[in-house]
Amino acid sequence: MMKISESTQLGCSTPNTYNVIIELMSREPRGKVLDIGTGAGRFASKLATMGFDIFCCDITDEAFEVKNLPFEKVNLNKKLPYSDHYFNFVTAVEVIEHLESTNRILREVNRILVPEGKFLFSTPNNFSFLSRVHYLLYGWPGSFGSLHDWLSDKIEEIEDIGHINPINYPILQDLIEKYGFEVENLSANRLKYTTALCPLSKITRMICTFFTKLHSKNLPFAKLLEMSEASYKKNEKTFSQKELLFGETLIMLLKKVRNLEGIYESEMIMKND
Repeated sequence: MMKISESTQLGCSTPNTYNVIIELMSREPRGKVLDIGTGAGRFASKLATMGFDIFCCDITDEAFEVKNLPFEKVNLNKKLPYSDHYFNFVTAVEVIEHLESTNRILREVNRILVPEGKFLFSTPNNFSFLSRVHYLLYGWPGSFGSLHDWLSDKIEEIEDIGHINPINYPILQDLIEKYGFEVENLSANRLKYTTALCPLSKITRMICTFFTKLHSKNLPFAKLLEMSEASYKKNEKTFSQKELLFGETLIMLLKKVRNLEGIYESEMIMKND
């Protein structure tokens, strides 16, 4: 793996995230890359040194510092100002959790990617065992704070408050398929507390299965428990991956497997944005 020294900061992210992403990109054939939410542009600059043809965009250019790369101001919550089927890759490091709609960005990335183009992104892992415990204790996922505390009296600045879209992996899995992608690689920046949490995770699954079998049919949530257990068992091989159970940040490489022409349910809205 192409290790990045701790003194080299490519952007704001959790430890080892950029190392994993750089390694994944190093295996790919060179082509056009759009780095969305590029920030200072240092990660994009690194890709450029690897031979990729780089384009950068973000909502503001205030932080952007790489003068030799093309940059465009773009509101990622709206339709992207790029031609259909133009890029070979789209990268988004710690971006989608800041956006209003995961559906919209997946549709738009599909549109601007060439057939079999790839979308590589990272996002906080809200499916992890640790994040689920955090949700049980506090009522919101780990890596996401109380929206009320973050907003304070500046509700009009919602686009600037940080993490606003805590997408969960099972939902993300459905959206990936719906919007014409398949998962080519699922990684994590690092696994946290695996030794301690692995036994607890297995015990928790046993309790869930046992309770589902014992619950009274008269309980108001009995049917919901049955449906949840059936869904989990159907996807148990995927959901049991250590990257999902114990990974801090999910890193996903998606491959575009079909175009979406004709199934944009919000196409008219997007045209008016």
